[in-house]
Formats: sequence, C-alpha cells, structure tokens
Amino acid sequence: MDSNVQSQHQNQQGVPLQGQDLGQGQRQGPGPGLYANAAGSVGMNGAQEASSEPTEEEQVQYKIQLLLHINSILLARVIQMTQNKNAETGGTASLPDNLKLLASQYLKRVHANLQCISQVNQGIKKAKPIILEPPQPLVQQPAQDILVKLYLLMSRVFEIW
Repeated sequence: MDSNVQSQHQNQQGVPLQGQDLGQGQRQGPGPGLYANAAGSVGMNGAQEASSEPTEEEQVQYKIQLLLHINSILLARVIQMTQNKNAETGGTASLPDNLKLLASQYLKRVHANLQCISQVNQGIKKAKPIILEPPQPLVQQPAQDILVKLYLLMSRVFEIW
C-alpha cells in the first residue's frame, strides 16, 4: 500500500477520525475499526467488537488523534476569524476586543491539548486536557457544531480510558 494513502473512520455519530496508513499493516492514528461515540461507548467496529477491547496503545493513539483533530479545527477557526476581519478592514485594523478574546480562548485550548499530548507521550496514563469545555462561539451556532460534539467525545474518552 502507498504510505500516503489517507483513510477516514467515523464513529457512530458520524464524527470523522483520520488515520494514516503506513503500509505493511501499520497505522498511525486510531486503530483499524476503532470508534468512540458521543454517548461514551468505545469499542471496535464490525467483527472485532465481540473479540477484544482496544489495546492500551490503540487507546493512546486514539486520544492523541482526537486532540490533534480538535486542535486543527480550533486553529482553522482562529485563522478564519482573523482573515475575515482583515478582509473587511483591508488588513489595516487590529482585531476588535471580542475577537481577540475568542481567539485567545481557542488558542488556550490548543495549548491545553498539546500539553495533554505531551503528558500522554511521557507515559502519564491518566493525563487529560485542562480545559474540557468547547469555547463559546462568537455568534450562536446550531447544535450541530462539530467542536461541541468533539469536546463531548473527548471528555467521555478521557473519562473512561
């Protein structure tokens, strides 16, 4: 298999979790068929579900992949906020205070998630992010916001594993 082939897994709620195929049966990210749903159930898809629970290594990889996925969304939203504001003002004005505060909330969560990844990689088994709530949106977004769902999933995963 090509080492750059990307595959996507979805949990039972439809939240995509990306993993990268490294060839020769090795994977980076969540293990093959690994899922966790927003209700807190974690297990294996298909025939693997009845045979075994995910290994500790698969759990660690799933946690890291989930945190990185959340961080990518947080960073994308900060970039989008700043680019939208710069486009409105022609790039001449700084961000208003409310956008600065919101960007700060997003970046604090990115930092907390990176700290948790570092602790997990150091072998601290009960490590979890300091901030487990999603940031408050600037405008009211529908209940379908992916960040809210991912934060719920994250809190459940770190609670049971």
